[in-house]
Amino acid sequence: YSREQDYLFRILFGAAKCLSEHMDKGTRYSDVSKVISISILYFDFCAGDDYIYHGTTEFYGLHNQHKLELNAEQKQLFDCEKVADIFPEHYIINVRNFNDIAKEPLDEWIYFLKNEEVKEEFHAKGLLEAKKKNLIFSS
Repeated sequence: YSREQDYLFRILFGAAKCLSEHMDKGTRYSDVSKVISISILYFDFCAGDDYIYHGTTEFYGLHNQHKLELNAEQKQLFDCEKVADIFPEHYIINVRNFNDIAKEPLDEWIYFLKNEEVKEEFHAKGLLEAKKKNLIFSS
């Protein structure tokens, strides 16, 4: 609930720590697991006005601006299609920016996180179970 000006670095540190702690000595780099970082924020963050942000890592040529792509051998080795599929993926959910209008299942979860309530018309996967277990967060 408190504002952290350097939270972007905290996200970066968390993803890096997750990668390094789950990699045994001698593990092939191609066996590194994909990291998906989800930050649920209850404080004003950056200057954006949306409530869900998604970030990936892509590389572009400095001279021709072409996006770096995996070759066929790398796609097979890494079992993915894009360079961004290898790097950590980040989601930032700024609960305070949510307008309380649930248009999709993820919005129903965000409504729950913001208001500690599950409306009868909500049907997002796992949400009714959370209501039954009374998973209410305290500050």
